[in-house]
Amino acid sequence: MTVGLSSVGLIAFNEHALGGLVLPSHEYTWELEDNTGTNLPFLKRLRNFVNMWYNIYHYYHVLIPNQQKLAEEYFGPLPPMLDVLKNVSLLFINQADVMIAARPKLPNIITYTSSHIEKKLTPLHKDLQAFLDGATNGFIYFSLGSNARSASLPLEIRRVFCDVFAKLPYRVVWKFEENFPGNPDNVYIGKWFPQQTILAHPNIKLFIYQGGLQSSEETVHYGVPVLGFAIFADQDYQVARMEALGIGKYLEITTLKKDELENAITELITNKKYKERILYIRNVIQDTPYDRVENLAWWTEYVIRTKGAPHLRSSLAFQPWYQRCDMDIVVFLTIVIFLIASATFYLIAKILVYIHKKIKSTEKQKIN
Repeated sequence: MTVGLSSVGLIAFNEHALGGLVLPSHEYTWELEDNTGTNLPFLKRLRNFVNMWYNIYHYYHVLIPNQQKLAEEYFGPLPPMLDVLKNVSLLFINQADVMIAARPKLPNIITYTSSHIEKKLTPLHKDLQAFLDGATNGFIYFSLGSNARSASLPLEIRRVFCDVFAKLPYRVVWKFEENFPGNPDNVYIGKWFPQQTILAHPNIKLFIYQGGLQSSEETVHYGVPVLGFAIFADQDYQVARMEALGIGKYLEITTLKKDELENAITELITNKKYKERILYIRNVIQDTPYDRVENLAWWTEYVIRTKGAPHLRSSLAFQPWYQRCDMDIVVFLTIVIFLIASATFYLIAKILVYIHKKIKSTEKQKIN
């Protein structure tokens, strides 16, 4: 028996391997670029369809074989990885249902969220604590996470942020990985900050971030609206989803303009609807009949008690793609309908020709 864990939500490859429905045109497939809205136009859905099935083909025929080869170099002969994946008893995915569009889901896929939220917050440095406590108008926290670096931003983009921050009546805490000479007086620069402690501070007004999943969970937990700049991977979907939920805005960092940034910050802080909406979303996520960590433990023990919980697995995982999607039936029925229609049209044409000949024959007899 195997229990899997995904820290970035449900990936279409894993869902397909487990026998789940993969719908490339649906907005939940975050791996695609054109997936972040409802009722997508035909051409975008067509592009998503082609790209998704190409990615799944690449996953099965390139990625999995390469991983198998690499693993066997170190561990010797191993069972086929694809078989291991298809036989997963349970898959835990780090994804709150409200943070992603509704989707069909297998019974052996269990969601959880915010398991990393600190029960005891890390204390702030005295200077930073005083800086935040003294922010009578509130403060903004700006961090691009662990992988993306603010120091790597083009100089002109950094200048946009500095010029706008200097005009604001708020203080700013900016995670910046290098020394930053000439930063505005209202900006506190640091290479690392205890993010959750900052988000929990009562004076915080806005979180400017890159759209990371864990950061999204944290900002919702502490009820802080966001301004997102997606950098890579699932961040595009995460930020777009935050905007769709009405708890933030999405801007493109590579083409950022001063007035665009200032207007977005002002709107998010002064318009109370964003704060009210994120508090509502937080309540929706936290409204569960069980403790999330205890729920994961219960499901793990359930798999052990039921000897792998085979009744939760989908038999579709072991069927070829054309049977899984009933494509063989669709093709068969299409051929049957085509043959029936062709035969019908042929008979109608023969009857019409026969009638036409009879009419002409009758007319000739009358003339004679």
